Order: sequence, then C-alpha cells, then structure tokens
Amino acid sequence: MPPRSSVPQLPGGPDAGQPVPRTPVDGLDLRAFAAISAALATRDEPRAAVLARAGLTELRWTSIETTWLLRVATALLQQDLSLSRDHDEAFAAAQAEIAARR
Repeated sequence: MPPRSSVPQLPGGPDAGQPVPRTPVDGLDLRAFAAISAALATRDEPRAAVLARAGLTELRWTSIETTWLLRVATALLQQDLSLSRDHDEAFAAAQAEIAARR
C-alpha cells in the first residue's frame, strides 16, 4: 500500500491522506446508495420515479452519487479495495432483489 501522502487528491474528493469515510452521505449509507443505483440501472421505471420514491431530487442524488463515487475512487487509489468490494456486494444484492420481484 502506498503512503497516503503519495495518493493524488481528487477534486472534490475526501482527503486522500486520511482513511476514506464510510459515514452516510446526506442520509444514505453505502447499502442505500447501491440499492438506488441498482434501481436506476434497471431502467424499469423513469429515473424521476425512482428518485422520488427514495425522497430524492435529481440535484440531491447527483451530489450523493458524486460523493460516494469519489470515496470509492479515493479508496482504490489508496489500494484499499474494501469500499469498492462492499459497494459491489450491496449493488449485486440489490440487483438480485429487483430481479426476484420481476
């Protein structure tokens, strides 16, 4: 693992010299973020409907999505695969749940 000081700082991202936070972003933890992302990826219903059901506006969702993706990217640059793995597992679980409801 490279020293955190050698990890580039992504514009708008978390401090690359510190462990990446896993705290909820605007009320959405990683699992909720992945579930909404999976629902949007299916394109089974309009994007606006998915976001409205989650109580989100497009602007709020974009901010949440950007923050989580910058966190994942920063963790990967730090060679910490755990956040990406946790996201992928939550996304896959959400996809399976959606498929089971079809």
